[in-house]
Amino acid sequence: MKIPRSNEDSKEFFRSILPDDPRITIRPMFGNISAFVNGNMFAGLFGNDLFVRLSDESRKELLEKKGTSLLEPMKGRPMKEYVVLPNAWRNQHETIRMWVTRSLDSTSKLPPKKTKNSLIVFLKGKKLGYYLGGSMRCQVSIHSKDLIIVERQR
Repeated sequence: MKIPRSNEDSKEFFRSILPDDPRITIRPMFGNISAFVNGNMFAGLFGNDLFVRLSDESRKELLEKKGTSLLEPMKGRPMKEYVVLPNAWRNQHETIRMWVTRSLDSTSKLPPKKTKNSLIVFLKGKKLGYYLGGSMRCQVSIHSKDLIIVERQR
């Protein structure tokens, strides 16, 4: 499956419609960029499509608007909390900002994401398992030419 990539105009537009809030971080997601609050994604780009995470009530309201749809990064597997805004709204900055702000407000009420311990194990050049989220300090232990362990530092 080929994941669509955002062009520079869409990335610039995305950054311009985000509220000026110190809690917001922008990180890569789906090979594009997304905005997070307390570690929870609340808005992002999938290709050149802008999506927002909304409460049940707001999501139902938005999905009644022409041109909206659930975010579906994989065909047949929608992310039910996320709605794609119509591209026709690109020139309606205040409308888009309103939905992004609603998304930020509702998502900021969710519990913060907890950082998980991570461990990456390589054996004979094959990755056996891993979890590595966010920015973290790691220590690499080389046990032999075939076994390398990367551990998260606290």
